[in-house]
Amino acid sequence: MLLALLLKIVLSMTFIMILLRLIDFFALILEKKAGLTNDKTDDQFVIFFRDFFKAIVYIIGAMILINILFGKELVDKLVAGLGIGAAALALAAKESIENLIGSFIIFSDKPFRVGDSVKVDNITGTVEKIGLRSTRIRTLEKTFVTVPNKKMVDSVLDNLSLRTQQRVAMKLELAGDTPPGPVLAVVKDLQAFLKAQPDVEPGFNVNLHDFGKDSLVLQLIYMTNILEGIPYLELRERVNLEALKILEKTGKARHERVCLNR
Repeated sequence: MLLALLLKIVLSMTFIMILLRLIDFFALILEKKAGLTNDKTDDQFVIFFRDFFKAIVYIIGAMILINILFGKELVDKLVAGLGIGAAALALAAKESIENLIGSFIIFSDKPFRVGDSVKVDNITGTVEKIGLRSTRIRTLEKTFVTVPNKKMVDSVLDNLSLRTQQRVAMKLELAGDTPPGPVLAVVKDLQAFLKAQPDVEPGFNVNLHDFGKDSLVLQLIYMTNILEGIPYLELRERVNLEALKILEKTGKARHERVCLNR
């Protein structure tokens, strides 16, 4: 009887180990196929379900061993106990279950993917990993933030990687006693400069926007198809320097204030 019991345990453990190795084997094949695509979400998707199915196999293996060692009656009692305590367990693990459901929503709806730049609440950064419970984000300050998947699903999330253009809004102040002629000249020069820029989209606007207490406020709004950080900043610098040069020609420029609206 002891040999029979040991044989059952060895066979059961072998069966469980084979299942785990099969899961790793298929996950490895899928990871290689996913690595051929540019979308990194596929890689996280494979890891997610690999861990999920392995957890199920571990639970099944534990039930089989309990059945061998203590009999079917104990398994039935455990199952019945789990049924009775399911409500309490669900309440205790409410947030964990919500985060698990959130991970399924992220993988199915795909509001963002691994490698995307996102902004959720006051956190802005690049998604590095999507797990069963949380999403890992590398912030602009290079810190590593863990955000629960429930928050990623329920909060207003801005996927910066999906934007097609960036908007720039500038305000230029001229002295309040600047004559209309120089003001119009500044507007036309700025319009001509923006029109000559290939990275500035058509439909930009330069106009006399408002009257300050001691100044005339010009407004300059344009869109650009440049999304990368450094080229975008270089374009803004070119526009800002040209605006300074044009204002300098009027001899009336006091100062320039620039604000970015996204």
